Amino acid sequence: MSHPQNITDVRLVGATGTIGGLAVAAAQRHGLRPRALVRDTRRAEQLLPGVDLVRGDLEDPASLRAAVQGVDAMVLASGSGGHSRPDARVPDPGDLPVEAEPRTLRADLDTVRSLRGPGA
Repeated sequence: MSHPQNITDVRLVGATGTIGGLAVAAAQRHGLRPRALVRDTRRAEQLLPGVDLVRGDLEDPASLRAAVQGVDAMVLASGSGGHSRPDARVPDPGDLPVEAEPRTLRADLDTVRSLRGPGA
């Protein structure tokens, strides 16, 4: 399958969550190589067997710099983890410490629905 902008390696933030897990599965179905940025690699190994894991945190710029090396695209599917943290901030992709030329992939409603598969 041909991919936009020759994308093969996709870093997913929030891959252990509901939406992120669906994004991992969709990436695999389309022949992409999902790579997950996770805080807890031991937990993620159980949830995402066979997926390349990189330890990192959205609040740690150094870990983000390392996490984006060699990836073609990022999917931000991070959430609150079910915790209400008044001090938590939703990351703006423009705030990520990426030093490469930014590329934006747009997703429409049909694309989001396709993550769930047929009948969604």
